[in-house]
Amino acid sequence: MNKLFSMLGICRKAGKLVLGTDAVAEAAQKQALHLILLTQDLSRRSREKLTTVASNTSIIVIQAPLTMDEVAALTGKAAGIIGISDKGLADAVKDIAARMNEEDTIC
Repeated sequence: MNKLFSMLGICRKAGKLVLGTDAVAEAAQKQALHLILLTQDLSRRSREKLTTVASNTSIIVIQAPLTMDEVAALTGKAAGIIGISDKGLADAVKDIAARMNEEDTIC
């Protein structure tokens, strides 16, 4: 979890995070994102909206092992949807999240 928080912190400091349903949907429609993270406690309606928007793009959408409260602690804004606009940072976050999800299924 610490690696994911660290990487998201780097994304935030670099100005490469987009937070919230509407902002992420707008950035996705403009093809300005490389990765969308959905928190574990995101509402079904918001999840479906972003999945639909992203299905018309090449943007990868993954379930992050995070809650909205954890996102709020990291960014100062409660959000269940996070977009990353830098490809290199998005790839790094995707790899970390994938490893974390694999570890959860092993246990």
